[in-house]
Amino acid sequence: MIAILKLRIARQTDGRCLNCVLSFPPIRAHEAFTAFTFEFMTQRSFLSIAFIAFATLLCLNVPGSGDAVAAESVAVADQELTVGDKAPQLDIEHWLQDGNGYFKPVTKFKDGSVYVIEFWETNCGACRAGMPKLAELQNRYRKQNVRIIGISPEEPAPIKAMLKLPSSEPGKTFGEVTSAYSLVSDPDTSTFQDYMAAAGINFIPTAFVVGKKGDIEWIGSPFDMEEPLEKIVDGSWDLAAYKKKVAEENKAAETLKKNLETLARLQETGKYKEAIAFAADRVKDAPDQQQSGYWDSVKHMLKLVSGTVDSETKEYFGLQFKMMLAEKNLSGILQLGNELCGVSEMGGELGPLGKQAIAVIQAIGPEDATKEALPYYHNTLANLFDVTGDFKKAAASQETAIKLSDPRQQKRMQPYLKELRKKAGIGTE
Repeated sequence: MIAILKLRIARQTDGRCLNCVLSFPPIRAHEAFTAFTFEFMTQRSFLSIAFIAFATLLCLNVPGSGDAVAAESVAVADQELTVGDKAPQLDIEHWLQDGNGYFKPVTKFKDGSVYVIEFWETNCGACRAGMPKLAELQNRYRKQNVRIIGISPEEPAPIKAMLKLPSSEPGKTFGEVTSAYSLVSDPDTSTFQDYMAAAGINFIPTAFVVGKKGDIEWIGSPFDMEEPLEKIVDGSWDLAAYKKKVAEENKAAETLKKNLETLARLQETGKYKEAIAFAADRVKDAPDQQQSGYWDSVKHMLKLVSGTVDSETKEYFGLQFKMMLAEKNLSGILQLGNELCGVSEMGGELGPLGKQAIAVIQAIGPEDATKEALPYYHNTLANLFDVTGDFKKAAASQETAIKLSDPRQQKRMQPYLKELRKKAGIGTE
C-alpha cells in the first residue's frame, strides 16, 4: 500500500517484523509496538495514515485481527495452506538446539504428538521477546508429547552468535533461555515456503500448531498461542468453530483492505476533502466502537495534514490527551506523539498539540514502562521536541534513549542524534 500522507511511527520498518504490531492482543500492544519500533529506528521512516489505521485496528483484535492468519489475509490474498489442512513435513538443514539432548530431529510428524512450528529471525525484537514464553510452554508440555521448533531462514552463524548474547532474563543468554526447545536453521527456506509462503503470511513471529493427527489446528502469533495449545493438547479444541472464525475474520479483513486502499488512493492524489469524507463514512458504518474510534482518528489526522482543522478536531485531540493522562496510557500517548511528528514533517500544522503531547508524556512518566520501552519513551520525546523547535531538549532525550538501548540499536540511533545536535548548535565530537 503506497500513500503520500505519511506518519512517523518508527525510524525504519521491515515488513516481516510488522507482526509485532499486527497480531498482539490489546494487553500486549505496548510491548509489541515497542519491539517493532526499536527494531528499526535508525532512519526516519513514515507510515501512511491508512496503514496506521490498519495496524492499530488489527492490534486491537477487531474482526480480522485476532490471529496472524487474519492479518496476513489482508497482506496476501492467495492462500494454499490454512487451518484444517495437513501439515507439510519438515525439511530442516541445521538443528542447533535440541532441548539439552531431549529431542531428536523431526522429519515426520508422529500421530498423538503436538508440534509448534514457529518462524522467527535474529533481527526480530518480538521474536526474541517471546523466547522465554516458548521455553516455558515447552517445559510445561514436555511430557505430553509436545514439541516446539523455532525455525529461522538464516544461516547458522548469526543464530549461534545471538545465542551467546544476554537475554531479557537476568543472568541468562539467549542460548540458555531457549535450551528447553529446538532452534533450527533452514537457509534454503524450504520449510518457510511450505508453511509461511503457502499460507500467505509475511510477518514474524508466526506459529503453526500441528495437532495429534498431523493437521494444522491453529495459526497465529506465539503470544496468543497459550490457550489454543492447551486445548489442542487436552483434546477440547473446537477446530470447526475456529475454522469458521478464521473465515469470518478473513472476510472482514478483506473489507478493511479495500477501504484502506481507497483511502490511500485519495491521499496519493491529494484529494483530502474526499479522504476525510470517506473516513467519516467509515466511522458511521463501523461494526464496533473500536473500529469507529480509529476511523475517527484517521479523519482528524487527515484534517491536520490538510490544514482543515476545525473545532471538532481540536475537541477530539483535547479529549484524547485528557483520557490518556487519566488512564496513564503511556503506549497510547507515545503512539499519538509519533503520529503528530509525522503530520508535522508532512507540512501539517500542529499548533499547540505537540507541546500538549510532551506534557502528557512527561506527566505520565517512564516509571511504568518496561526496560525495552524506555528507549522508545525518550526517543518519542526527542521527536516531539524536534518538531516543536526545542532542539537542545530533543538532543538530550535522544542521548538518553541511546544510553538505554542495546549496542545494535545505539548504532542505528546515532545519525538522528547528530542531526539534532547540529540543529541545537551542539558540537558532535
